[in-house]
Amino acid sequence: METKEEAFWNWFSKNEDNLYNIAQDDKDLFQELTNQLLNVNEGLTFEFCENTEGEKKAFYVSADGMKECFPAVIDLVKKAPKFPKWSIRAFRQRINNDDVFIEMNSVHLSYNDLFFRYTNDFDKIGLEIHVRGFVDNRDYISAIFILLDALLGEYDVATQISFIEWLQLDEEKTTELSPFVDLRSLVNNQKAMKN
Repeated sequence: METKEEAFWNWFSKNEDNLYNIAQDDKDLFQELTNQLLNVNEGLTFEFCENTEGEKKAFYVSADGMKECFPAVIDLVKKAPKFPKWSIRAFRQRINNDDVFIEMNSVHLSYNDLFFRYTNDFDKIGLEIHVRGFVDNRDYISAIFILLDALLGEYDVATQISFIEWLQLDEEKTTELSPFVDLRSLVNNQKAMKN
């Protein structure tokens, strides 16, 4: 009897070529991939990282920031077979670029639209994130978390940040705040002190 993880990777293997060449508008295949992941754990999601010619394409298994699903991510990725066209990775990774933006529904945000203030919270960092044009709704919160994951990586967001408070940016007080990209070095220093 195959495990849920084995069933997922068997399905992935059978659909490897179609997934590798998937088009943005192939909703059926995206939905089937989503369903297969949900069969493993209801908290799992995924991302692809586009390949350049002749290189492997990255497939990220994500817990969408839900720490309780991290073991399921780690377990699934550990059980992944080797694929000639794919690099299988756990969690959304940092993007080494300081000029990231997101457009999602009515939300248009970049790193330049976010500032922060922090406090040390035992061995973690507590954050106040000040957002230009912030509206307290699901789309804005999701977009900010995607930018956080891009800046720090999903694992570090969940393990190094203790709490986050969202605030509307007061343009006259930006000099009292730190630019969003400075959060990366703050977290790096925090991790270095723990080791």
